[in-house]
Amino acid sequence: MGDTGVRKSFDLDWERDYFFIDTSNGPECLICEKVISQYKKFNVKRHYQTHSNELANLVSPIDRANKLQELKMKRQLNQDGEVITHFDVFVFQS
Repeated sequence: MGDTGVRKSFDLDWERDYFFIDTSNGPECLICEKVISQYKKFNVKRHYQTHSNELANLVSPIDRANKLQELKMKRQLNQDGEVITHFDVFVFQS
């Protein structure tokens, strides 16, 4: 028998590594705002590599923590009613 109905846990490393956060609906990509259905590292990593990796690679490893916080703030603003597209969060200063 499988573990149907059992909620797997969210790994906090997924935030830093894959720009995902834990929501009541499941793991959510901060870049494209898609919620995936299962709490499995394979699924989170696959989504990141196939959908978000091109954009996320624009962020140097040094800036990942700052970009994660920026994405979380943008998501919060979006939830408060402001319309933000996922492309708005990747504006870099030169």
